[in-house]
Amino acid sequence: NPAPGTAQPGPKLANAASTASNFLSNMASAVNVSNIKTDSTSKCLLVIENRSTDWGKAFANKTVQGMRFRVEQHTFDDLTIIATNEGMVQFPILKKACSRKLRDDNKEIRFRPDFILIRQQPVSKQHRTVLLGLKLGGIPSINSLHSIYNMFDPPWVFAQLARIRMRFGAEFPVTTKTFMPTANCLRRFRDFPAIVSSSNRSDARLRVRNRDQVEDIIPILQQIDDYIMVEPLVKAAYELHVTRIGGIYSVYVQTSPQEGNPVVERVEITPRNGCSRLKCGKNLFMPSFSTCPA
Repeated sequence: NPAPGTAQPGPKLANAASTASNFLSNMASAVNVSNIKTDSTSKCLLVIENRSTDWGKAFANKTVQGMRFRVEQHTFDDLTIIATNEGMVQFPILKKACSRKLRDDNKEIRFRPDFILIRQQPVSKQHRTVLLGLKLGGIPSINSLHSIYNMFDPPWVFAQLARIRMRFGAEFPVTTKTFMPTANCLRRFRDFPAIVSSSNRSDARLRVRNRDQVEDIIPILQQIDDYIMVEPLVKAAYELHVTRIGGIYSVYVQTSPQEGNPVVERVEITPRNGCSRLKCGKNLFMPSFSTCPA
């Protein structure tokens, strides 16, 4: 998801504020707020995202059923969870990770959220640990924790997508993926050029053009000691960015011209959501490309 917003007023912050308004208008149906028991009318909303968007400002002066919100915004790396199945959850967080004027790097802050909004993609085992704590603690989440956990490993996701393709055929195209349990298996690969990625790290992607380059990267992949995924190199005409909060969906097409900055255009979506049955997963919609560049 594209990271919206900065601390200065502008289109991106306005986007976040608009998203916050839509989020709050749908929260009553997504999460039973009246059942969240606290000692006051103020609720703690944990937003898991980086600091590119100030969600505290986006939710300022917003209320649901007469309740105001105190926003705690942190990344997955900042969070440590203590949870029980009785719903007791605490988050010790290093204060240096918080954007506050008075900071003590040796002090931790602790809080108990009433509900959660996840905007950051989990990519490490430590992030998986946070998800497990959230699930066990039973903290209401606008996002589907079940879905996010299932989407953690690409082989699992593509196995489900392949089953959907068997039903829809060419109407539902899926990129060919090859699973390899170890880096040494790369020596058997013959179809070049290709893209090699390591486990669930979407940022660790390498392009290989021949067997010599494969031999060069195998020692690097062996240090990670995890499975790898290989896919053919496809020249993409555009990138799709799908965002969802509650029942609000947005789809953007990003094209990269030969000169200048990338161009982002919002496109229409239609409710053809075969992917929504993916293990109670994220609802994905098929966009209409009538306004998209070829």
